[in-house]
Amino acid sequence: MRSSDLRKIRDVLAGRSQGCILTADCRPLLAALPDDAPIAIVSDPPWGIQFVQHQASTGRPASNAVDHWIRRNAGIRVAGDDCPFEPAPLLRWPVILVGAGRFASRVPPGGTWMTWDKAPAKAPADTFSDSEFLWCSRPYVKRNVIRVLWKGICCCDRTRESGRRRHPMQKPILLMERMILALCPAAPVAGARPAAGLGRPLASPSGAADWDRVVVDPYCGVGSTLLAAMGLGRRYVGIDIDARWTRIARLRVRGLTGRDIDARLHNSAMQTG
Repeated sequence: MRSSDLRKIRDVLAGRSQGCILTADCRPLLAALPDDAPIAIVSDPPWGIQFVQHQASTGRPASNAVDHWIRRNAGIRVAGDDCPFEPAPLLRWPVILVGAGRFASRVPPGGTWMTWDKAPAKAPADTFSDSEFLWCSRPYVKRNVIRVLWKGICCCDRTRESGRRRHPMQKPILLMERMILALCPAAPVAGARPAAGLGRPLASPSGAADWDRVVVDPYCGVGSTLLAAMGLGRRYVGIDIDARWTRIARLRVRGLTGRDIDARLHNSAMQTG
């Protein structure tokens, strides 16, 4: 663990920085934070399913967006996905996790099980799953179904997503926004009634309000959670052990999309190769 990485996280927690993205193993960094750190874990961790994107051996050239996506990600493995995921180190703070159905036996009693409906509109049958389970440590979240289109090349918001997926397990920004709000609701407006569907307030030993917690994604990939946090005006910390993903996450956070990212990555590869 680099001391500079921990210092960057502390700067964000203290409000001296809006956010940071670190290429590092998240485990020692999180272990160094106190239990009362004003953070909230919002993440899509490795599920322990040993996922590998295989390339179809058709012998024909890529003809559409699906073909290009499959071939670009063929053979890529997700770091940490080769063994069962253990959520215990994250449970010291409020947490919401995608894919928790894959490690349900290691999630503690309580909290709220939620469903991400990936095909809210009627769509033709395909080989992609229609839903995933989420687990939130906040009890009594009444609105426990999140409907965000994300199947194959179908995307809920092509403007922000640029119609591209750069990580084999990438999740939509809109999903991560709704997960953040489920775990840490927005600041109340003076005189307004509590928003419907939100759970009871989270206990906060540090005294931090729900909406003032720093959004931390210890498996941030290409940064969808971080973009969601920025869109909601939240501070953020993104950590990933794989430099190829954090490089893209930094470009996305800077506002680059689509071909601009392709050009930056191409130029970087030319300079280092």
